[in-house]
Amino acid sequence: MYKKLLYTILLGIFIIGCGGEPEEEVKEDDAPPPPPPPTPEQVAVKIVDDLQLNAPNPPIGTKIDPGVAGNMLGIATTQKVQLSATEDGQRALAIVSLKVDSKVRQTYNNELWSFVLVYSDIHGILNPGSNKFNAERIRSIAELKRPIVVIKGILHDAATNRTTAQLQLTFPLEGRTITESMKQGDVLHGLRFVNVIGSSQGIVFEYVETGESFDVLTKAASR
Repeated sequence: MYKKLLYTILLGIFIIGCGGEPEEEVKEDDAPPPPPPPTPEQVAVKIVDDLQLNAPNPPIGTKIDPGVAGNMLGIATTQKVQLSATEDGQRALAIVSLKVDSKVRQTYNNELWSFVLVYSDIHGILNPGSNKFNAERIRSIAELKRPIVVIKGILHDAATNRTTAQLQLTFPLEGRTITESMKQGDVLHGLRFVNVIGSSQGIVFEYVETGESFDVLTKAASR
């Protein structure tokens, strides 16, 4: 009986000894601190990338894809709502707005009229009530409305000493194309027939809305 009791005591001591030291509980104070929030500059960089404000300008005459334009306007609207509530958010929006303004000027100078409208729309989202780019918007809309002219024929009437042109006119914003006859000196669909180039090689038109003149050559003269 004595030996059995001794064996039990020794076995208990052995088990306790093998148990090791109890693990210390990790205190909340010992946990690593959370990362700091992004700076306004870092937030602005992300938005600038999302809005493609650092992308190179496309060739003159390029039109922005409507889907891309809609996505950009959506991003600008979302960021304006989310960031306007804090001072750092407002600073980030101010940085982005400067980039947007620069893009309006770049695309305007490169005659990328549809891009001008989108970037000026974004400026308006970030700066409600701003009239800063009204003149650029008006000019861009006028240019986008300008008919695209194809000369189908040029006839000179010796009796009246006036030239008549057969024209194909395409209206980009309306998506329609028509054929019209137009005499020299007349105004039609915002275009004035100014004069004939050379020996019926083309026509000089004036776009009345902007006062600018431009040349359209016949297909034969363009070869």
